[in-house]
This record gives sequence, C-alpha cells and structure tokens, in this order.
Amino acid sequence: MLHLRNLTRYHLQLQEQKTALGNIKHSKESAHDVQKFIMQSNQKLIKQLDVQILNCKSAIEKLIKSDTGLSKKLKNS
Repeated sequence: MLHLRNLTRYHLQLQEQKTALGNIKHSKESAHDVQKFIMQSNQKLIKQLDVQILNCKSAIEKLIKSDTGLSKKLKNS
C-alpha cells in the first residue's frame, strides 16, 4: 500500500505540474510578442510530463496486478 500511495501522490504531482505549465502556455499565447523559444520550451516540458504521467500510470497498474491482495481490495472498493 505504501508503494501505491507514493505512486498515486507522484501521479497527482505530475498532473499539477502539467496544469501549471498549461496555464503558463495559455497566458503566453495571450501575451504580445512572446519569444518562440519560450513557447517551444513550454510545449516540450508538457510533452515530457505527458510521458512521465503515462509511465507512472503503467507503474501503478503493474503494482496493482502484481499484488493479488491489493488488486482484490481495489476491486471491492
């Protein structure tokens, strides 16, 4: 359960970071004369976070499948 809690908290942190970067992207898109580098860098960070979010989801699923007790517990809740 400790590993699952750590992974789900990390997943939440990644989601929050993606939201923050998305908000920055939106504000920069609305701003006047923003450097192209900033926009590209922001977009690259968002894509990297997407990959990390998928990896984290996979790790969560793998952990649940590897622990039959945990799997049953989550199915019952």
